[in-house]
Amino acid sequence: MKDLTIRYACREDAERIACVHIRSRRAAMPWLPVIHSYQETLHYFSGQVLINDDVRVAKIDDRVIGFIALQGRHMEHLCIFCHPTKVGASDLVCSVSQNN
Repeated sequence: MKDLTIRYACREDAERIACVHIRSRRAAMPWLPVIHSYQETLHYFSGQVLINDDVRVAKIDDRVIGFIALQGRHMEHLCIFCHPTKVGASDLVCSVSQNN
């Protein structure tokens, strides 16, 4: 497995975070209807989540494969989309919890 790195998210990550959210949701729950456009999702993450939450991104090489958003000790979002890399959510949660 390639090296997984975790770092604090910045505003420039909004597009990647929105894409991970959309793709991971579609892969995990394909039966759910899509009710928000890409632009609405991007606006939500850039205008709400990245401003109000403690957000970390998980990267392999230069590719964002997941993110976690925390409000205090409460997890608001955990999205992983890493099909070819086989990195699980537990890797991201463990890394974030060890760094808190």
